[in-house]
Amino acid sequence: MLNHDVMDKNKFRQRVKIAMAEMDLNQTELARKAGVGAVTLNRWLTGKAIPETASIAKIAAVLGKPLSWLIGDDESLKTERVTSAPWRKLDIQELPHMHKIPIVDEKAAAHYHPGVALKSKDFETVDVKYSKKNHFCILATGRSMYPTFSEGDRLVVEGTFLTMEEYDEERGPSDKVAWMRLHENVVLAVINDAEEILVKRLFVFDDKKTGFTLYLQSDNRRVPPIPIRHDSTLKIVGIVKEILRDPKNYE
Repeated sequence: MLNHDVMDKNKFRQRVKIAMAEMDLNQTELARKAGVGAVTLNRWLTGKAIPETASIAKIAAVLGKPLSWLIGDDESLKTERVTSAPWRKLDIQELPHMHKIPIVDEKAAAHYHPGVALKSKDFETVDVKYSKKNHFCILATGRSMYPTFSEGDRLVVEGTFLTMEEYDEERGPSDKVAWMRLHENVVLAVINDAEEILVKRLFVFDDKKTGFTLYLQSDNRRVPPIPIRHDSTLKIVGIVKEILRDPKNYE
């Protein structure tokens, strides 16, 4: 249960609406993405009902905002910004559930391949659920994925390797199922063997009329999508699994 003494109902309504406007979302879309009823969401945003913590957490995840910020608990948010700084020095001996994975640059990430260790002088401390064998960190640049993450945030990436080779005009790629599994995931993509990566959300569609299509989309709606040509060389080298936020972005 949410502590109603902490929650500022007016700020909650205002901030949800602000975040919705930033993402160009309406209430129906937000309700669908958060897995709540449209009528229920409307009651929350008009002050007729108060959501449970679990529901607020779902909304915060969709909007890419800290839960404390949404409920107006600004004092806790200040503490979170300090204590959750992901690149502070941590004593691994005192954190048995944590270990280190390499922080790599775009060029190294663009050449990722399973079984090839990524070398780095810098490391990030993460939960042990992220295996050392196929996880690494990169530094987010630019604002094309705002508000999901911003420049300076660190992205925990699960390395993968998927290409558009062996593409059939009628049936699509030979590994169509693997591509469909990546639908709506934020991925690290390389187009035409470039030395830089694109960190975008991947959309994959298999329609009888239009055939197999995919494109890369920024979460910042002002940035146009990138349609992927069937004759281009698209390579997916990673899937973003967690965002370690730079506290400076949320001051």
